[in-house]
Amino acid sequence: MQRALNVKHFNTFVQQVKGAGVTEISVAREAGPKAVKLKYRARDGRTRKIFNGEWVVAAAGDDKGEKEFFELAEKEFVVRREEA
Repeated sequence: MQRALNVKHFNTFVQQVKGAGVTEISVAREAGPKAVKLKYRARDGRTRKIFNGEWVVAAAGDDKGEKEFFELAEKEFVVRREEA
């Protein structure tokens, strides 16, 4: 269920950001006790509008969900990773 929500939210984010002409996103990783959150954001250079999103991986030790996110994101954008 969580994967489907993650993909839906990311696809909505991609549509919004592509419409604004953004080519680069930044991703911060937030590790929690039960889940890892990958928070992604982009800024439109012309209007300075900020687009945000979040990808949740249920198990903190599960790298599969994180790899899936980065594979999807790197197909569409230049990804800049940040320290949370």
